[in-house]
Amino acid sequence: MLAFLTIEKWPVYPPLETLRVFEVACRHGSYSEAARELHVTHSAVSQRIRQLEEELGLTLFERQGNRMVPTPSGLRLQEGVKGAFSELNAALGNIRTRRTEAEITVSLLPVMAARWLVPRLPRFTARYPRINLHIKTGQSLANFKSDGVDIAIRFGTGDWKGLRVIKLLDEELFSGVQPEPQRRAIAEGARVDVIGAAADRPQRVVARLVQVCRCDA
Repeated sequence: MLAFLTIEKWPVYPPLETLRVFEVACRHGSYSEAARELHVTHSAVSQRIRQLEEELGLTLFERQGNRMVPTPSGLRLQEGVKGAFSELNAALGNIRTRRTEAEITVSLLPVMAARWLVPRLPRFTARYPRINLHIKTGQSLANFKSDGVDIAIRFGTGDWKGLRVIKLLDEELFSGVQPEPQRRAIAEGARVDVIGAAADRPQRVVARLVQVCRCDA
């Protein structure tokens, strides 16, 4: 006993370029105008139409004076081809839009945006040309539910509940005073308070700079 694999046979359709030539010829009612739009010769259009008519076994155009007018069969085919091309263009446009219009909104401190992020934007755009980056500056913590923010960059220890936190870098901060006013104040017996250190040896303070994003990011 022999076993056979049965595969559904797909219908053979005319080439897409041939259908495109047909649609343009129907729209203009002229092989010459169709050739001008498609940047080909008159004979190339005529040959494509003749091949399509032979393949379908139908007459698609009739000459009326200087015009090539679609027959009833040609009009029915034109309606179907036009609709198919419209759906194809819509699908391709939708794919391109999703691919090229990814948008990310970043919230960060104004000074961080001006001195750190903005100078790096050309390199980011060159590497990710399909991402539109929007910058939103502010002092307070971002509210991901109401601010329309995707990513926020803030100073802190990163222990914010409900958020996924990633350390971005360390920032070194130094305390200091002007030397001349300090000596004058000491000579006068005044007390000078310098946060965390003596005046001649400032204490280094390290602040953590973290990147915050949604938990479900």
